[in-house]
Amino acid sequence: MRYLSDHLPSDHEVQEWRQLFESLPSDMEFAALPFPTSYLFSLSWAPPLKVPRCWDPTVRISSCTLAQTHYCSNVTINVHWGMSYSPEKHDEWICERITALTGKAPRGRVKVYEDTSNFMSIERDEVVALEDDFFLVRCNERELRCGLSDQPKFWVKRAQNLATGEMYILKLVVKEEFKFKFGELEMRCYRCEEKEGRVLDYVRGDARFMQGRSVRDAVGNLVRVIKFIRGPCLLDHLHSLKMDHEKYFHEVFPAIMIKVIECFRAIRHLHEANLRHGDIRNDHILVERETGAFRWIDFDLAQQFPDYDLASLGNILHVVVGKRLVTFKEAARCRPEAAGRLSKEDGAAFFPHRVMNLREAFPYVPTKLNDVLMRYSIGCECPYDDVDQVIDALEDCSHALGWSAGSL
Repeated sequence: MRYLSDHLPSDHEVQEWRQLFESLPSDMEFAALPFPTSYLFSLSWAPPLKVPRCWDPTVRISSCTLAQTHYCSNVTINVHWGMSYSPEKHDEWICERITALTGKAPRGRVKVYEDTSNFMSIERDEVVALEDDFFLVRCNERELRCGLSDQPKFWVKRAQNLATGEMYILKLVVKEEFKFKFGELEMRCYRCEEKEGRVLDYVRGDARFMQGRSVRDAVGNLVRVIKFIRGPCLLDHLHSLKMDHEKYFHEVFPAIMIKVIECFRAIRHLHEANLRHGDIRNDHILVERETGAFRWIDFDLAQQFPDYDLASLGNILHVVVGKRLVTFKEAARCRPEAAGRLSKEDGAAFFPHRVMNLREAFPYVPTKLNDVLMRYSIGCECPYDDVDQVIDALEDCSHALGWSAGSL
C-alpha cells in the first residue's frame, strides 16, 4: 500500500497507525490513511487468509526505513501480524464450525484434547488441538487386513480440520510390540512414530506416498497429520474387478503391473536414503479414486531386519498376479490337477499357505513371470538380494511380454 505525506512519520504517528490497524477486522487486507503528498510511504500488510474466531488478530509496526530517490523519499513500514488466544471465543467458534461442517449443532460443550496420550478416550465428535489447528474426530480407522476388517484402530482417527473442512488421518502415539516369524527367523516388530516422521519428511511432494507432517501435542507426543486419500486398498480394488481371472490377466493385469513396478521403485527410493517402509502389505497400497494412482501408506512399523521390505514385496506380486489371495486349496479349486503337482516348496516363504507357483493354478501365466514369483517361494535357493534385482526382473518381463500402462 502507498501513503503520501509532506513529512517523515513521527513516533506519535506510528503509534496512531498501530492503534488503527489493531482496530481493523481480521479479514481486512488493507486500509487507506489520509496524508497530503510529498513523501511516498509503502506499508506491507499480510494477514492470514483465514483466522479462527477464537484467535484475536494483533498488529505490530516493527520498523520504518527511509530511501531517498530523485523524485521523492520512500518510507517502508514493516508490519508484523500475530494472533493471541482468546479463551472466551473458543467454545463459540468450535460450535459454529462443527455446525457448519456437520449440519447439526453439538449438544453441550465439546471436549477438546491437547494431550493425546490416552487415545482410547478420544471419541467421535470430540476435538483434538494440535498447534494452531483443531480437528473434529469423525471415526476410528479400521484394520483393512483380511480377517480383521472389523477391528478398530483407536490410535488412528479420521478427523476434519475445523478451519478448512479438509479430511485428515491423525496417527497418535501407540506403544505396540509383537513378534513375527519368517521361516526360522523370529523378529521383533514395534511401532515407531519418529521413524514414520522421518519417512514423511523424505517423501514430501512424492505422489507415490501418502503425504503429511509430524506435530507434537501439548505434552510432546508426535502426532502424524496425514492427508486423507479417498479410494480402496489394492486388494479391495482387485476384488472389485468383476471378471474371471483369465480375462483380468490378459486385459487389466498389464496396466496394474506397470503401476506396481512404480510402487517398487518408490520403495527403492526409500532404501537409497537408508529408510524402510517396514509394513509392506496389499492393504498398504491405496488406489486413489480420483487419479487411479497407487500410493503407499503407513510407515510406522519397524523391525531389526533390514530385508523385511524386500521379503514383503513377494506378497504384493502374489496378490496382483493371482487377483486375490491364492491358497493351496484355492489353487486346487481353480485347477483340480494342480493339487497333485503342488508341494510345500511352492508355498510362499513369507506366508507358507499361499501359493507362489501360480502357473500351476493359471497355466497362461508366463514362465518368465512365474520365475519371479518362485524367487519368493520356500523352495527357492537363490532369493533376491535387493529391490533393484526385483525391479530389473519385472522390467524384463514388461519388455518381453509387452506390458503397457493402458487404462484401468
